Amino acid sequence: MNFTKNITALPFYLLAKLGRTLRSIVLLTMILVISSCAPRSATHGNIPSDDKLSKVSIGVHKRADIKSILGEPSTIGTFEDSVWYYIGRRTEQYAFFKEKIIEQKVVVVIFSDKGIVDQVKLFDQDDLREFSLVERTTPTVGH
Repeated sequence: MNFTKNITALPFYLLAKLGRTLRSIVLLTMILVISSCAPRSATHGNIPSDDKLSKVSIGVHKRADIKSILGEPSTIGTFEDSVWYYIGRRTEQYAFFKEKIIEQKVVVVIFSDKGIVDQVKLFDQDDLREFSLVERTTPTVGH
């Protein structure tokens, strides 16, 4: 008789266990869904703020001053070291959707022959141009 009670209680025990497991799965799923709704932000490069850019004075500041105000440049001109580039991009991505550009800036600082700021140019997302890369290869000797 005791054996019969244990057999009849078994399905209720399994349902109770399944209930806990099911609750855990539902809770875990809800946590994953909620966490995937938060955007993943990324900043690449150096994006000088408008406040920092307003501190730069044409005809007054030298290279060392610009380094202290804006930081190290992202790159310096290839043929002339009198051109400094500050390049940065901030993006956001929700779950598996395509990454979206939130902010993009290129600040070009041009110095005179005496090393004093001559020009400051600002390019943002509105100046962005799409282009496609050419897939051709250049033949070289031995390859």
